[in-house]
Amino acid sequence: MTIVNVGDLICEIEMKFTKVTEYGINLNDLRSGAADIHPSGVRFDFVFDGIVRGSRLNGTITGIDYLYIRPDAQFHTRIYATLTTNDGVNISCLSEGATVQQEGSTLFPIRNKVSFITASPDYEWLNQIQGLSIGMADPGKGVDVKIYEP
Repeated sequence: MTIVNVGDLICEIEMKFTKVTEYGINLNDLRSGAADIHPSGVRFDFVFDGIVRGSRLNGTITGIDYLYIRPDAQFHTRIYATLTTNDGVNISCLSEGATVQQEGSTLFPIRNKVSFITASPDYEWLNQIQGLSIGMADPGKGVDVKIYEP
């Protein structure tokens, strides 16, 4: 087992998928085993929204997870999102990582790097952080993660 050391908690995010774009393979067919991963992989775009909660960061988030599933069933995520704080500030978020499905489960562990960009003086501290997102994803429902400072 790998132990991951993390710093302070930045926030917790609960995201729900609101739309999926399929590129030649039906997601439900793939999940049920009725379809196989194409020899060159398969791509899905998951649109999501959610709630952000933390001691210094609270608001909502919307974005897209551009998911690529390799032929060996490794999932590569590239997430672009806009976090809007409760005081109306927009923060650009980029999250990237790779994972594999847990055996005998529909869940995927999340271990992504996260970066932020904003010109707001109140949140510019985020610009210096390469965060670590840890949580679980259920492709049929959504994602729950905690984002930590390094």
